[in-house]
Amino acid sequence: MTESLLKTDVPLSPELQSRLGEIISKSHYRKGEFLLRKGKINDKIWYVQKGLLRRYILSEDKDHTAGFYDAGSFALSIRSFYSQTRSEEFIQAVEPTTAFHATYQELTLIAERHPELYKFIALTLPNYLQDVEICCQILRGASAIERYNWLRDNKSNLLNRAAGKHMASFLAMTPETFSKIRSQR
Repeated sequence: MTESLLKTDVPLSPELQSRLGEIISKSHYRKGEFLLRKGKINDKIWYVQKGLLRRYILSEDKDHTAGFYDAGSFALSIRSFYSQTRSEEFIQAVEPTTAFHATYQELTLIAERHPELYKFIALTLPNYLQDVEICCQILRGASAIERYNWLRDNKSNLLNRAAGKHMASFLAMTPETFSKIRSQR
């Protein structure tokens, strides 16, 4: 069940793999179901097996998509999870989603006894942060057409799975601009 999740370039001892197998749970989320709401502490990290999640914030009653997580991705509100403070973000299923999860407390207790878990985290986290950095760079410095082209070239699997207004929000453009660019491609 969790074997594919635990396959990594970082060697994990059989004992650690066994302990992780004991704490990792599998959950199913319906389209529209929330995994995290603003004001709650993000006490779980999810690994998406299948489906699609969206992370977003609300500002002046308007939502702003901060990211998407599809199969093979870890999903979390990074600041809330690591600081164990209230989240400013929401995480919601865009489509029916199956994900594995473990709690911050369980992972912390295991990591104290198995330091190689910290190495796994240290080698996994940069991939997540690199994706965030690339998105930030693209969204800050590129034109609307360049942002759309980046999405098409790098995350094309999202284009037909998420609502156009959420894709537009993620790309920092209006739904009308997104629709116009999309129709020209």
